[in-house]
Amino acid sequence: MHRGGLLRSAVTIVSAIAGSTILSWLLVALIGTVRHGIFWRAHPVWTHLTIYAATILAGVALLATIGSGLDRTKLRPGFWLIFLIVGGAIGLIAPGGTVFFIFPPLLALIGRLAARGWQPAERVGSYAAIMFLYLTWGATIGLLEELLNGGPMWIFAPLGSLLILPVLIEARPLIVGAGPRAPAMVAGALTLIGVGAVLAVPAYSADRQQRFVIQHVTDASARKSWWSVLDDAAPLPRGFAGQWKRGELSFSDGSRWLSEAPSDPARKAPNVQLISETKAGNERTLALRLAVNGNDRVKLIAPADALIRSAGVSGFVRPINQNEEGKYFIECFGRSCDGLTLQLTIGQLKPIQFLVLGSKAPLPPSAAPLIAARPRFARPQYNRDESIVFTGVNL
Repeated sequence: MHRGGLLRSAVTIVSAIAGSTILSWLLVALIGTVRHGIFWRAHPVWTHLTIYAATILAGVALLATIGSGLDRTKLRPGFWLIFLIVGGAIGLIAPGGTVFFIFPPLLALIGRLAARGWQPAERVGSYAAIMFLYLTWGATIGLLEELLNGGPMWIFAPLGSLLILPVLIEARPLIVGAGPRAPAMVAGALTLIGVGAVLAVPAYSADRQQRFVIQHVTDASARKSWWSVLDDAAPLPRGFAGQWKRGELSFSDGSRWLSEAPSDPARKAPNVQLISETKAGNERTLALRLAVNGNDRVKLIAPADALIRSAGVSGFVRPINQNEEGKYFIECFGRSCDGLTLQLTIGQLKPIQFLVLGSKAPLPPSAAPLIAARPRFARPQYNRDESIVFTGVNL
């Protein structure tokens, strides 16, 4: 290998990984302008195949430009160097993940060393490394395709490139022999076919349904009510009359569809009664009694700067990790919540503005048109259809 060969090879590999990631992100974003929401949910295989085709396209193009003049003996060390660097980075986050990055480059190294006595050994070692990589990293990608069904889908470009690029490197003589344009045209055609399939197949099915949660939400303090729909940001069906817009509510950071709703006089917010307060230095311990007022789930939400040290009931008080970020959520579910005495220890003396939220199923009768208009392949997921009422209280 001449001087600079390894650096140029490594730059080629990094460029191929970055290029495939950018191209895949652009493709998913462009498709998303036509099909909103998780458009791949019912048939994710077509989106995966499209991303892998785009990865091949970027790899072929960059191997023919930046990597032109580099043969397999120069590209192999560059790839396995980047592979080890990626494995080391993953090991810093998830130490167990390094197991996928040890044996394939080791097999390639053994083959390269053995080539001093038998020249084909380097190629045999590379084939063995790719096969081992397919059986381990390939299987992991298959599991991630199910685990990350909600996206982001572009992430499979850098993940898949670690499996696709070594194959392209070994196929380099065939790619070069086909001419400068033919391989890129074939990969581009496969990518376009994949995009067409993604645009054509249904987004949801009976087995892979859309998340679609309908809620009636009331702010008891402001005396205002909304219809809320939690979905994957796809447009609402035509049966949802009224003015709908994307927004957030004070008790949740997630975006949702919102529209004004008639009030439900039968619903009341839970009540929190202060029984006692004990101060010790900069801390104070509160004893609170819950009154559910007909709700079957009660939640106390405090701001991120509330400095709640611990929370619980008599005999079971749980310390709260102060290194964690975000709001504080204290939740009780079931009939035993009514009259429950809750104990909080707070690391500041000034009062804190809590949100007290109660929820109960089912929805009020006025929700019947919305329930009837819910899409065929959609159902509540992670949350139930329910009525929610909340109010603020200083404690």
